[in-house]
Amino acid sequence: MKPYRGTLLATAMLLAALPLCSCGDADEYAKTDTITLTTSTSTVVVKREVILTVQTTTPANQYECQTDLEYRAQGAGMEGTWYTVPGSGSTRIFKLEPREVGTLSVMARGRCHDAKEDWKYTAQVDVDVTKVVDPITSIELVANPTSVEVNKPVTFTLSGTRDSECTLALKYQYSGAGLTLTTVSPAFEGQFILTPTKKGTLTVTATGWCTQNPKAAVTQTTTVDVTEEILPKVTAVTLTADKTTVTRNNPVAFTLGATKETDCTMHLEYTYVGGGFPALTTVTTTPGIFVLTPPGAVTTTTLTVIAAAYCTENPSAVVSSSAITVTVEP
Repeated sequence: MKPYRGTLLATAMLLAALPLCSCGDADEYAKTDTITLTTSTSTVVVKREVILTVQTTTPANQYECQTDLEYRAQGAGMEGTWYTVPGSGSTRIFKLEPREVGTLSVMARGRCHDAKEDWKYTAQVDVDVTKVVDPITSIELVANPTSVEVNKPVTFTLSGTRDSECTLALKYQYSGAGLTLTTVSPAFEGQFILTPTKKGTLTVTATGWCTQNPKAAVTQTTTVDVTEEILPKVTAVTLTADKTTVTRNNPVAFTLGATKETDCTMHLEYTYVGGGFPALTTVTTTPGIFVLTPPGAVTTTTLTVIAAAYCTENPSAVVSSSAITVTVEP
C-alpha cells in the first residue's frame, strides 16, 4: 500500500463523519416570507411628498441573506418602472413625489438574493393625488356688541371666504374678562356666544385653513371692551295727597308714582305714622292711588306718609319721595 493512500483514506473518513455545511445551499438561506407596504397618507397634493415603508419577514432559524427590495410606482405621472428600495435591513423607507392628479399605485417586491428565490410581491397601495387647492382667502370674526357690561352676552359670527374646492377648517381661542384661555376646535361657520364675567378686554382669535392646504392658514382677532355692570335703578318717586287737612274717620287719597332708568322689576312701598294710627306701618303696593282713613282722634294730630322704590335687581339703590303731612282734626 502506498503511504499517501492511507492518508487520503483517513481524510475521507473524517469528512464523512462531519455534518454537511449548508452555507452554499440555497435551500438553507432565509427566504423572503412576507412583504408589507404602508403609506403615510391616502391623499396627497400634487408634487407633495408621500412616505412609504416596506417591511420583510423571514422564516425563523434560517441563515441571514441579502434581501433585494424593489418598488414600482405608476399613475399620477409616474412611469411604472421597478426601482431598488434604498437602504438595508428588513424595514426600509422611500419617498415619492407624484407629478399629476390621479391615483398613484405602488407595489413592492422582495427576494433573498443569496437563495436566488423568485420575487414575492405586496398588495397594491393606492394614494389619491389631488390638485393644489388655493388657500383660504380670508376669515371674518365679528363681535356684537363690541362693548358690553359684565355678565352680558356677546354674539360672535365666524365665517370664511375660500375657493369652492377648499374644505374649510376653523378653530377659535378666547381669553380675558374673567374667561380662562380656551380653544374650540373644530369650530364651524355661524354664531357662538361668550359671556364675560369681569371688567377688562375679551380677546377672541379665529384661525381658518383649507384641509388640502393646511400650511396656508389665516387668522383674525377681535376684542370686546367689558365694562362694569350698570344695574337698573329707580330715578324718582312721587307722592301727592288730595287734601292737606282731614277730620277723623274721613279718607285721604294718595297718589304714588315712580320712574326707572332702565327696564327692571320695581318694588314700591309707603310708610305712614301718626294721624291716630297706633304705630309706624309699611305697605307694599304698585303705582297708583291708595287711601288712608285716620281713626278717631281726641286731639288734633298729623299723619305723615313717605314712599320709596327700588329695582329688585339693584335693591341697594333705594329712592324715596318727599314726606306728605296731613293734619287730622277731631
